[in-house]
Amino acid sequence: MNQSSSAFLICYLDRVKLSEWAARNGVHYQTAWAWAKEGRMPVPVRQTPSGTWLVDEPAPEASGRVVAYCRVSSADQKPDLDRQVARVVQGATGLGLPVAEVVTEVGSGVNGRRCKLHRLLSDPRAA
Repeated sequence: MNQSSSAFLICYLDRVKLSEWAARNGVHYQTAWAWAKEGRMPVPVRQTPSGTWLVDEPAPEASGRVVAYCRVSSADQKPDLDRQVARVVQGATGLGLPVAEVVTEVGSGVNGRRCKLHRLLSDPRAA
């Protein structure tokens, strides 16, 4: 049986093609393309190896509490769970998101019986 673990750090970063960003912001595509090539874009932009320009629009402010969820498959993976929690909390803090609660769970990834995750996803206060 395959041992697995899960951790969630959801960051709402909108990565779109340059043409879509230009249309959303009322800028002609050729103008946006020139800005990207000259390094004058008002938001982070990068070119993929295939030549596609991608724009990383900033994440919106988190509304509600930030909750970290981490899971491992079995009890013998408890040290992995502790490392996951540390990584997820560090990642959230690095993004300026103060973690209000950490939810950990030991359970198989094969079935859908993840009581704590289901409770967390149904909580409208959790971001």
